[in-house]
Amino acid sequence: MKRKSAQEALHAKSNQDSYHHGSLKKTLIQTAIRFLEKHPLEALSLRTLALKAGVSQAAPYRHFKDRDELLAAISQQGFEIKFQYMWEAFLTYQDQPKELLQACAQSYFKMGLKHPQHFKLMLTSPICPSPEHPKLEQAAGMAYALLKRVIEICQSAGIVGPGDPYHKSMHCWALVNGFTTLYAEGRLKWLGIDETNAENALRGFVDQYLIGNQSPLPNPGDIRLFQTEDSKHSMHNLKAAGLALDQMLSEQKTLDKKSPRTGPIMDQG
Repeated sequence: MKRKSAQEALHAKSNQDSYHHGSLKKTLIQTAIRFLEKHPLEALSLRTLALKAGVSQAAPYRHFKDRDELLAAISQQGFEIKFQYMWEAFLTYQDQPKELLQACAQSYFKMGLKHPQHFKLMLTSPICPSPEHPKLEQAAGMAYALLKRVIEICQSAGIVGPGDPYHKSMHCWALVNGFTTLYAEGRLKWLGIDETNAENALRGFVDQYLIGNQSPLPNPGDIRLFQTEDSKHSMHNLKAAGLALDQMLSEQKTLDKKSPRTGPIMDQG
């Protein structure tokens, strides 16, 4: 095994000492994301991460007890980014239900393209939202709760039919996730969907979703959400997320009264 030179060791210690406790965690996550741009997920380890970040082998363990915690932190950040994109769309179009759903779909699509490693990990990582990773579960819950609120607004406006909003949110989520994944992987070019018309194509699919959801399904099948023990815990988390969302909306209304919004804050490009 090749040993580090004294200069390399000193450089690593200097980098480690220069990081503030919080900034090191952020740096490690960003380093991992850059690593995943060129390497498969299987190649990522805390040892490799320390080497790429120029810190000691022990430094990552101050923030992540193992690789799973690192993956959970990246996915958590991805769900937080997703929420911010959708939140901006929500604040802009909350009084225009049809445009609200379209804007949320487009914002998630753009998030997936601008943050491809986050998006991919959110969908393919072996680490999923669960009680074992409460911060990840909370971040995912907030994003889903916001989508559910959008669906409820559309139901109140009569453009989405009655029925369980959690179930209808899953339909919409699957649609946008699927489209974004296929597009990001280049699997839609053979069908004529590329950068010139992808957003319009997604808008058309969402319109079809709305047409198909104007009436309740006559036979919803055997799918019953939140019946397993893990998913019952998820329901509890989603209800808590809904309350947190209510608080955010209340605070935003107060801010808007003091200083009305003039346009989108986030550049979604």
